[in-house]
Amino acid sequence: MLRPLGGLLVLGGLVLGLAACDGSTVAGPDRTEADAPVSMAFSTASAPEGTASGGTASTSKAASGPRTLIGPDGNELRLDRVQMVVREIELDRATGDENCSPEDRPDAEEDDCAEVESGSVLVSLPLDGDAPAVVVDTTLPTGRWDEVEFEVHKPEPESSTPDFLEATDFPLATSIRVQGRYTPAGGAAQDFTYTSDLNAEREIEFEPPLEVTADNTNNVTFSVNVDAWFRRADSTLVNPARVTEGGAFEDRVEENIESSIEGFEDDDRDGRDDEEEAEDEEEEDEEDENEIEIEKALENVGPDSDASGEVEFEKEADETEFKVAVEDLAAGTYDVVIADTTRGELDVTGDEGEAEIGFRRPSEEGHPPLDFDPRGQPVAVQRDGTPYLEATLPTTGDRDE
Repeated sequence: MLRPLGGLLVLGGLVLGLAACDGSTVAGPDRTEADAPVSMAFSTASAPEGTASGGTASTSKAASGPRTLIGPDGNELRLDRVQMVVREIELDRATGDENCSPEDRPDAEEDDCAEVESGSVLVSLPLDGDAPAVVVDTTLPTGRWDEVEFEVHKPEPESSTPDFLEATDFPLATSIRVQGRYTPAGGAAQDFTYTSDLNAEREIEFEPPLEVTADNTNNVTFSVNVDAWFRRADSTLVNPARVTEGGAFEDRVEENIESSIEGFEDDDRDGRDDEEEAEDEEEEDEEDENEIEIEKALENVGPDSDASGEVEFEKEADETEFKVAVEDLAAGTYDVVIADTTRGELDVTGDEGEAEIGFRRPSEEGHPPLDFDPRGQPVAVQRDGTPYLEATLPTTGDRDE
């Protein structure tokens, strides 16, 4: 069984807190050699600034304490407290996981290998930060886990207050409570308390399956994107006080809540999906390999002692340029020679003695084509066969970070 720690639980973009109702730490189960430590963390991840669900402009900000949302029409929603009852967090074994066979775990019962689950808990969502917070500290049998299921559910009918709700003011027959303040554009602020008896399940698949190993820091981050809860289809904010049973916005808000839950492997606890991070890093590495910049000063070797210049090779993902530039060179026409082959000319005019030629690939009007590779080749600026400036372009250089 999973044991909550520290009072938080996370769903799709927000960290939820799983905690003992008295604030004490609940220890995880006794560990066996076949088990590995696993933590579960939660974080509040809002939509990027300038966007919202539905793609309409909106502003979201998180400060110390309440969470404030400003809609595209200027209406403002401040969330002071968001709570939900999570009746169950269940993790399922991946099909065909060999670590769950009788040979691997002779003392385990079949149900132990099929799934692990937690009991009911009152979750208070932290609203003032994006960094994940570890709130569940437990152990799982080593192996692969491919699914986690959340069940948000009002407490079961009982003759007395359930243990996990003792010493709280959370209303019975309720699964979600949100308290805060709504301020219409140009209007007066209105305090609200929104409650719902929503019963909903959310299944989240790990692709690829979560690998729990004894020598790895195993962590799962869950999030609940509360920024999207009280919004219409066009992303404008809804006054939670108007979200009543049987009312026009009831179904919309409950659908938003259900779709706001996410979960992913996050072993480095940075609030991002490890699989997506790995893909992003691979793409960045590929881009870096295609982005090279090499610069080299030209050495003065001719009769004009004031002349100077440089060569530059720059390669990006979809464009490459090789440039030769000179200054303080006597007026005239000079050949640009690469590895004993004349590739272009520099027409030096004016008092500054400046000129530049840029070879491009793909070809571009006004620039000679770069149909050769200058890297590692000698470059010379010559006039009537006499060299004035020379350099050998290096084969490698600093990548464009």
